[in-house]
Order: sequence, then C-alpha cells, then structure tokens
Amino acid sequence: MLSWVTSLGSVVSGGGSDWFSLVLSLAYPVGDLILATLVLIALARGPRAERSTLVLLVLGLGGFAFADSAFVYLTSTSSYTSTDIISNGGWFLGFLIAAVAGHSVPGDTFETTYARTLRQQHAMMRPSALRLALPYVPLVSAMSVLCVHLLVSPSTPTVELLLAVALVVLVLTRQFLAMLDNQRLVTALASARDQLEHQALHDALTGLPNRVLFADRLDRALVQPAASVSVLFCDLDDFKLVNDGLGHEAGDQLLKLVAKRLLECVRTTDTVARLGGDEFAILLDDSGDAVQVADRVVAAMHREIELCGQRVTTSISIGIAQHEGEAAPSRLEDAGATEGRRHTKVPTLSAATEAADRDATAALLLRLADTAMYAAKGAGKSRAVLAEASGVTSLASSHA
Repeated sequence: MLSWVTSLGSVVSGGGSDWFSLVLSLAYPVGDLILATLVLIALARGPRAERSTLVLLVLGLGGFAFADSAFVYLTSTSSYTSTDIISNGGWFLGFLIAAVAGHSVPGDTFETTYARTLRQQHAMMRPSALRLALPYVPLVSAMSVLCVHLLVSPSTPTVELLLAVALVVLVLTRQFLAMLDNQRLVTALASARDQLEHQALHDALTGLPNRVLFADRLDRALVQPAASVSVLFCDLDDFKLVNDGLGHEAGDQLLKLVAKRLLECVRTTDTVARLGGDEFAILLDDSGDAVQVADRVVAAMHREIELCGQRVTTSISIGIAQHEGEAAPSRLEDAGATEGRRHTKVPTLSAATEAADRDATAALLLRLADTAMYAAKGAGKSRAVLAEASGVTSLASSHA
C-alpha cells in the first residue's frame, strides 16, 4: 500500500505499453518490499539481545527501498539525474547503516551461541508488547497514507480502494486465524489440565481413585450430619507369593482384575479406591448393607483366574467400619428450638471446627477398618470383620 501510493502507482500509470521495461522498473521496489517484510518479521521474532542489530538492518534496507522507489519515480517522470541527492543519498546511507549493522554482531563462542539460543526460545515463549504491536505499525502507516491520498486526490482512486479492501480482508483473516489458534490452545490446555488432574487423583495401574481422592469423597460423605457411611478396608491375601512366583507383571494383572471385580460388587455411586500396593478401600455412602457388600467381595475373589498361563485362586480380607449420623430434628423439635433461641443464645460450630470433626471421624473410620482387616487376617483370612468404636466385635462373614 505504501509503495503503491508513493511510487508504484505513478510508475504503472506512466509505464506506457512496454511491459518488459515496466517489469524491470518495478523489480527494484517490489524486491525491496519483500526484503523489508522479511526483516520486519526477523525483528518481530528476534531476541532482545540482537534487537539493535536488526533495527540498524531495518533502517539500512529502508534506505534502499526509499532510494529505489525515488529512482523509479524520478525515472518515470524523466527528472532523474546522476547527481540526484535523494536516491543517491538513500543508497549511500542504506549501505552505510547495513555495514554498521554487520559490525554490531559480536563474535560468538559455542557457549554464548548456546546461551543465545536459550534466550531466543525463552523470548518466543514470552513475547513482549513491542513484538506483538510491530505487525500493526505498517498497517497503521499504510492506512494513514491512504487516507491522506484519498483526501487530496481529485477523483476516486479505484486501485487504492481495492487495495484497502484487500488489506482489511487480510487483517480480518489474520485475526480470525488468531482466534482459531487461541481456541485450539485453550482446548489443549483444558484437556492437559483435566489429564493432569485425573493423573493426580487416580491410580496409574488400575485407574481407580487414589488415597487423596478417596479421602476427599469420604470428607464429602461426612458433611451431612445424618449420613450413613461405611468404609471397607480390603487387602489381598498372599499377594507376595504371586509377585515372587509369577513375577511383577502377573501381580499387576492380578491387581487390575481385583479392581474390576471390586467395581462389579458395588453401586456406581460408591467409591472403590486403591490405597497402595495390594490395599483397596470401598466407600459406601447412605448404605446399610456393608456386610452384604463385603460378602459379595469375598465371594467374588474366590473365582479362579489365569495369570501367565497358570490357574490361580486368590482371596481377600476385609475390615468394615461404619458411621451412623444423627437424625435430622423433626418439625416440632425445630419449633421448640426456635422458641428457645428467642430467649437463649445457642452456640454454633464454626466451619473450621466442623472440618476438624470430619477429619477426626474419617481417620477413626480408616483406623477401625484397618484394625478389623488385620483381625480378619488373624482369624484365617478370606473373610470380613465388622468393627465398632469400642473395637472389633464380630465376624461378618467367612469363606474358607
């Protein structure tokens, strides 16, 4: 746009019918435009340490472009002389500034070259405001020159208007592509975030929730005061024999199969987690049949499986701990409490106190379930044992 308004338009309009001479006369300014564009791209993407060299190079090539455009314009109007200061001065200053730009490049050793490469990569990752605004500098310049040209032109220039429309279309296309790229990046970041969150909260081998996610869901289950929560602490029997006898690959296959069978024994709303090694835990929320679930799990583990070409029968020991929340008060109790609060200030628990109580309850449930599991181990394995706050009280099931 700048070249057309300042010189190319006049050259084309006064070029006559000789297309060969017209193409030769346009070769200089068009080549300078391409070269200046490449240098502007290098300036936009170059590292900050080399910015002074690139700026000098831009100024030198700008002198070339100005001198070539002036030469073509003066030649087309038959007013060029060998002593013309505009074109000759532009060429002289362009070569001089380009030479200074070449001398401003420091001699690099291997270490400085490597360090500069790292700085370039870092600069590309964190673009500056100047680098982001640089592509719009020639755009603003071209539109400003076009506006001035339209104001002073006696007639409506068709080519200039077409170029302006093309420029606007290119800018809108660039913005649209930038929006698509941003949308793609946002989608990729969201997918990466979800994947990292899943990896942080799930076991890599079985895909089950890990200890952190299990503790979070147990805490949420205890939020409701009237919640009925059961925790089943499960541990495979003689898992070390499988690892030592058939190898760790067989042990991993066994853990995956155990995870699948545990999921088949519970509801979709329940939580099955792998706490580590051969230890699993089951969270039953609002369920009063924890003993029946433990029976199904113990029975499911007795089905024979094939590992590395060998038939293997495994078993599991389970400890059960239950928490029964307080029932919600009735409407009459609510009315009495409301009437009492009119005369007496009833103390309320703070959020921190409630969270501490839930943490203590969760820790107690896990400890009791773990203790009950060891009691099941001591009672002969392959069974479930029910524990209460006072300790292990009864055997829930036994599968010899």
